[in-house]
Amino acid sequence: MSAYRVVGSTGVGSMVAVGRSSKPETLISTRAEPRRLECVSDAEQRQWLPRHAAGDHTAFRRLMQCYGPAVMGYVSRCGVPPSLRDDVFQDVFFKIHRNASRYSPAHPLRPWLFTVTANVVRSHFRKQGVLHRVFSPREIESEPVCQSASAVAQGEANEVAMRLNRSIAKLPMKQREVLSLVCIEGMALDEVAVALSMPLNSVKTNLQRARKSMRRELERYELAFRREVHR
Repeated sequence: MSAYRVVGSTGVGSMVAVGRSSKPETLISTRAEPRRLECVSDAEQRQWLPRHAAGDHTAFRRLMQCYGPAVMGYVSRCGVPPSLRDDVFQDVFFKIHRNASRYSPAHPLRPWLFTVTANVVRSHFRKQGVLHRVFSPREIESEPVCQSASAVAQGEANEVAMRLNRSIAKLPMKQREVLSLVCIEGMALDEVAVALSMPLNSVKTNLQRARKSMRRELERYELAFRREVHR
């Protein structure tokens, strides 16, 4: 199997296939719009990695189109600084590429992918020696906003997104992981338990604590907003 390198500054760029001669053989572009996951059947997704392992390069492109944005979002919300997100993103998909033959299509793809993603993110923090830190809110970027929104609505949406991301960044790492996968990626609790190698009861506990913390943060924000309005 050829080795892959992600190129491009967005994290969802292109994959260059590199053979034994270390010369680029194939460029697989993933700059097209991500495919909507609900439009791709579970059965089709389960075949992407087996096909990739068998040499079908288009299968890996389709996987990246579907899951690249979700992986980058997870990396971001877990607190990886902007300057390092592309590197972590590349590590995730390189690990997925290298372990493609280990995936069994008898199991859903999404929990398997986020197991790899979570392990790479945790490894990054261990290497950086910052797993115990609470990351600076200034390292968290707001989510993109629809370009058709008015300037005022866009500013308000950005402000809300930044506050939510700041609140997520203050959570302990386990709560951050669970909240991101359940509330943002829409994964079921049992899928999250598999992805994070965490007992189901621990997933539920971390989710409850994360939601409670987020509610407190939002209540503080609303109170501060009301005070500002009534000045």
